[in-house]
Amino acid sequence: MHQFESFFALLLAYFHELPDWLYLRTYTTEEIKKAIQNYVDDNISAATNGAVSTREHFIIHAVYAGYYSDELKENNEWNESVDNIDWFIKRAGQRYLEAAEYNGYKHGLRVLTGHTWFKIRLNDAAGHPQGPGFVLGDSEDSLSFPELEDKGEGGLTAVEVTKHFNPKESFEYIEIMQLILDEVMRTRRARINKEPLERLHTILIDREKLQALRKAFMFSLTV
Repeated sequence: MHQFESFFALLLAYFHELPDWLYLRTYTTEEIKKAIQNYVDDNISAATNGAVSTREHFIIHAVYAGYYSDELKENNEWNESVDNIDWFIKRAGQRYLEAAEYNGYKHGLRVLTGHTWFKIRLNDAAGHPQGPGFVLGDSEDSLSFPELEDKGEGGLTAVEVTKHFNPKESFEYIEIMQLILDEVMRTRRARINKEPLERLHTILIDREKLQALRKAFMFSLTV
């Protein structure tokens, strides 16, 4: 999640007056969260302080440093690339916004990793467990962290949240971000040096493969 925060901050830096390196040292997490939420909600104008208003213009400037030609409108590969980048930013952005474990880790709270499972089984009248039980979720890779939840009891309740995840999915996200950032660096360097670019590299994403890696099981227990 920290990688995505920095990734999106670099994309946003294009729309700010500060040099990229200085903006990356001065932005706040709340600023990035608000911008990501606006992007996920398709409010591109709010995400960029009015600089652009469509997802295509956002990607043209944030990823490709403003390099563009009208011929690309008729290029299916280009249109697919814009759609892929937009889909990825929204998908990763939503995960970032929902990642309570990142907030806990960043503030020094206990975050544990390892194998966890959640199993239920029936009890008899005396309260003794009966039968082998049924496993609802089992993962070699999980995160457990403290959180406060409103359970409708007149205040916040301390709980331990456990989320299952697939490290292969995380690696895929990092690889896609690297592909996009390679193009960000290449085009912004060319823009600074006032160099022409003969070709813009498009981004291809196997969405079905990425979605198949997703683990969404989560549970919380009162502590």
